[in-house]
Amino acid sequence: MNTKSSGRVHSSVVVVEFTRQQAEQALPLHSIVLYSCIFVVGLFLSLLPSLSADAFRIVAVVNDEAITEGEVEELVGPKGDFSSALNYLVEEILLLQEVKRRQIEVDQEIVNKELEKIKERFPSEEDFYRQLQKENLTAHQLKKNLEKQLLIQKLVRKEVLGRVSVTPDEVEEKLSEGNFSDENSYRLSEIFRKEKKEIEKIFQKIKGGELKFDELAVDLGYFQKQELTPEFQVVLPGLKIGELSKPIKREDGYHLICITEKKENERNPEELREAIRGELFQKKFSQRYEEFIAELKKNAYVEIKNNE
Repeated sequence: MNTKSSGRVHSSVVVVEFTRQQAEQALPLHSIVLYSCIFVVGLFLSLLPSLSADAFRIVAVVNDEAITEGEVEELVGPKGDFSSALNYLVEEILLLQEVKRRQIEVDQEIVNKELEKIKERFPSEEDFYRQLQKENLTAHQLKKNLEKQLLIQKLVRKEVLGRVSVTPDEVEEKLSEGNFSDENSYRLSEIFRKEKKEIEKIFQKIKGGELKFDELAVDLGYFQKQELTPEFQVVLPGLKIGELSKPIKREDGYHLICITEKKENERNPEELREAIRGELFQKKFSQRYEEFIAELKKNAYVEIKNNE
């Protein structure tokens, strides 16, 4: 699922399980097209020869809203996992419909603050708007996406996060099993671009001293190797602290990563308990989230269309 960040307004970089802190970060959001609007757009296909008719083909219906093939492809790209992306959009619509049903609202001041945080990740305001243009987005569209993200956060906090807890007994039971590794943790920063030429240009400028990595990089925080995507796991062992990777190709685009800090994890008992608590919480959060989505689907009309 997509988030918007420096260098690109959204990027999915690492596969990280939910911790209590991470669980509060809502899933990235995508634009939603109303079912009725699809047919209106279809009437004008003859006036839009540059667009493929397939882009407007309805691939799923969630209650009174439709998902088009174009929306899914925009999210995942032509070579991505279409099925997973479609499932993500179905879940997103279900969550937003539940938000509307419960009349959940978010303060516009909070939305504006989040928008400013994104702007601050770019070297200048001009760079921010230039990147929006590359992504075919307006600032208004980005703000609406952020508002949806915050609305889902409020719903998930109540129905998922608020119902997950880990008891001391559960931690001690897991600790007694003794199946924990003390692998190193790496603090990573990255630059993401969708286009290969763009990331290569940035890579060469950094190598040539024309550009500083920190000017465009986003701090991703600490991760153990197994938490990263396979593409990153392959590169990580060959990098020294402060060394820039070569462009890394993933389904979502191209990445440059750098290890900014490394921690040797020789944890004392209390640190180990905290790690166990986090692991148990991640597992329970995921289980509760899946249960909540299943509840929403049970009470909804969801049709996945098999278009030939």
